Amino acid sequence: MENSPSEVSIQPRRRSPALADLLSGLVIFGTLFAGAFAFICLQDDIKGYDFQISDTLKPYVQKLNLTEKASKTLLATHPALQEKQAFNQSCHSHNHEVYVLGCYVHDSDRIYLYHVESNDLPGVIEVTTAHEMLHAAYQRVPFWEKDRLNEEIKKAYDNLPADHEIRTSIKSYSEDDFYDELHSRLGTEVADLSDFLEKHYAAYFQHRQTITDFNQQYHSVFQKLNDKLTSLKSEIDAKQTAINQQTEIYNNETNALNRLILDFNRRVESGQISGWRYQNERATLEARINRHEATYQSIQQSIDAINQQIAEYNNHVLFENQLMNQINSNAVSNNLESQK
Repeated sequence: MENSPSEVSIQPRRRSPALADLLSGLVIFGTLFAGAFAFICLQDDIKGYDFQISDTLKPYVQKLNLTEKASKTLLATHPALQEKQAFNQSCHSHNHEVYVLGCYVHDSDRIYLYHVESNDLPGVIEVTTAHEMLHAAYQRVPFWEKDRLNEEIKKAYDNLPADHEIRTSIKSYSEDDFYDELHSRLGTEVADLSDFLEKHYAAYFQHRQTITDFNQQYHSVFQKLNDKLTSLKSEIDAKQTAINQQTEIYNNETNALNRLILDFNRRVESGQISGWRYQNERATLEARINRHEATYQSIQQSIDAINQQIAEYNNHVLFENQLMNQINSNAVSNNLESQK
């Protein structure tokens, strides 16, 4: 009987229990993450299902051209456009020196907006709505994506000019609030951002440029006022300096003329001058007096002109204060007349 070679069977490799447990854990972990994220999305659908944006707020929201994702987020927060008393209670705003236009309350996942009624500040409610919606959106960003998002937010912040309003106003924020606030402000105020951030914000706005344009519209009102006030102040200061110099010269000339007139009269009375000499000196003195009077009239005209500019400056300051009161829910009076 021939010996047949023995068959060699290849046994399948067996995964070690540790590796198998790890892979199983990763699958479960990933499934939990996906489930948690899906739950958040579903929760937004449920919270916003039967909510209707008020007729007062709706026109502003429509101008934002929100994506479906952003619309769901906004609806889930039940945004309310409120008058000052209700708004101050909702946002706990009671400081007359702090202007609060809106707030996102994390605990209740609610957005409250101050009803700014002013034809002189176009875009303010639209920008505030977008800003607060982005606060809610930031809270919904999965934590495994937030680190990268924060890195890009920090890069954008670092690229802003040193005197940029965002840099000067956000220094006091805590680290957590820093990124949250920047997420809202970059998305609504800065036109040019990195490709990463543009893609991120594209999930919320169909045309983000519209939002930054709204922001520019109402900020430009204050910027133009500030530029006008700065220009007027510079002109007033320059004219005031010139008037002071002219007045000093005028006063010195007044004293000199008074001495000349006294001397002339004394010499006439004492008979020291007469005839043609008297006529020549008198004519010379009268010409100098006329020039002095013309200087006075010129100074008076300059004073009238500067007073008009001071009145214009004060009117601009008044208008600026009225605008500031218009966006200040704690202002005593919110009456505002458009500047003609």
